[in-house]
Amino acid sequence: MSALSLLSRHPDCARSHINISGAAHATTFAIALRSLQRQAICRDPGWRRGRYTDLLDLRNGMAMARMLGTLSYRSADEFQLRFGRDSAGEWDTWEQTGEFCDPEFMIESYLRHQANGFVDSYDPNLLSLSQSGA
Repeated sequence: MSALSLLSRHPDCARSHINISGAAHATTFAIALRSLQRQAICRDPGWRRGRYTDLLDLRNGMAMARMLGTLSYRSADEFQLRFGRDSAGEWDTWEQTGEFCDPEFMIESYLRHQANGFVDSYDPNLLSLSQSGA
């Protein structure tokens, strides 16, 4: 969807394009999820309307956006089979703060793990390319 959105907004940026996996229109759920992801980033104090100086400034918003996105990759049944209600235990690699935000369950640790690998390698300004609900 991002590639199609980019091409529709900037038709001169490529001579041709082959879309291997994409839908003609985003589902309502996909539109809602992308909206939440954008809000997580835009409401991060480090966002500064996209004029941030370092991706580290956006770590919280980016992490939240990634965790929301990760939830859309599998069904509730798949998450149940994979993680159940297993304790986070030793699997969690984030610093424990002793606060209620610390992960209690393995699924929480998994979401944090996914977010951690994402925040340093993805520029949030690219989300503007996928903003279209096309």
